[in-house]
Amino acid sequence: MLPPQLQPNVIEAAFRASASKAAFRDRAKRLVASWLASLGLKNHVNVEVVDGWVADAIGVSVLGRVLGRIRFGVELLYALNTGEQDFVLAHELSHLVSNHSASRLSPIAIRELLLANLDSQERTAARVWIEVAALGAYALGALPLRAEILREHEYQADSLAVVSLTGDLESACSALSKLSGGNMEAPSHTWKVFDCDLPAMTMGVRIAELRRRVAEFRRRKRARGRLGRGLTRLRHGAWRRAAGSPSTTQ
Repeated sequence: MLPPQLQPNVIEAAFRASASKAAFRDRAKRLVASWLASLGLKNHVNVEVVDGWVADAIGVSVLGRVLGRIRFGVELLYALNTGEQDFVLAHELSHLVSNHSASRLSPIAIRELLLANLDSQERTAARVWIEVAALGAYALGALPLRAEILREHEYQADSLAVVSLTGDLESACSALSKLSGGNMEAPSHTWKVFDCDLPAMTMGVRIAELRRRVAEFRRRKRARGRLGRGLTRLRHGAWRRAAGSPSTTQ
């Protein structure tokens, strides 16, 4: 009898999984190249399909080039449909385009710079007081700077992915809902203080903010369109009046 890992059904499932990963990786690379070209940016982004539920990105956008790596968990291929997969991919690419990897490190760098001249005991005590202050702010309903930056980065990446890349708001909301397990009170992202993970925002708040930002973008786009059409009509009217005036017809 064949061992479990060599059973025909196991081999077939492994083959299908490998084919799915390869097909998604090829499609993802084409999408990333197309999206960046639409933004006028050169593509130096590698897409990796890895085990688990992970979806993350690290890299920079500099001198019209986006350099980095996007990791996409294979479990997401099975949990999400094509439109939802595209949103997650576009979301991670938006982090790279917006240089979120670099700016997210800024508060940490500033803190360490301020503590650099302290001795080890003073540095430890200062870090403790920083964490205590963060907890106090959280208890009063505020977030520390690093959590505010994390939350805003997620909001920005969500809205950029929809309005500039996929154009599919409903698939975006559906993907976020699935990733929360259907629990809108589940934390979307967390920040750590004293080894405790505290929510930066819930998934329900994140989806509501995405809908608000996309609606605002579309409202402004319609307003700009109406303004442009109005200016065009004014110019055409001025031209017609000028063409029909006595000074131009004599």
